[in-house]
Amino acid sequence: GRIFPIFARKCPCSFSFLPWFLMNPIGQFTVVSPDKPIWANFGEDTELHCFLAPRTNAENMEIRWFRSNDSSLVHLYREGKDQEAEQMPKFRGRTTLVKNAIVDGNIVLRIHKVRVSDAGNYTCQFQSDKHLDAATCELYVTSK
Repeated sequence: GRIFPIFARKCPCSFSFLPWFLMNPIGQFTVVSPDKPIWANFGEDTELHCFLAPRTNAENMEIRWFRSNDSSLVHLYREGKDQEAEQMPKFRGRTTLVKNAIVDGNIVLRIHKVRVSDAGNYTCQFQSDKHLDAATCELYVTSK
């Protein structure tokens, strides 16, 4: 006979999610950034995007943007707030982390008054209690 006849009759669930669940343990995510480079005009503001897949609330994560070539800190979000004192001096006061969609794991780093020296690769890193991942995007700066 059946061990759990009530469960078998009343549960409208499907266990088709089981393979996905086994491959993606709770708390794990992948950081995704645009494949194509971002072009910015000298002196204007630009935005660097990255997001989490699957959509994951990032409010309680550490989010770190840094220059890929030398790991210089561009922007740090930790313990629910921006940590401007730890920024590289040349970026201090020139970055804003746009957090309107942070609950969906969508983050935008806005760099104000872009300089030629801002061109290069940037890494966006998310760290939770259980997992860390990062993605890189490239910024080109042109004159008008």
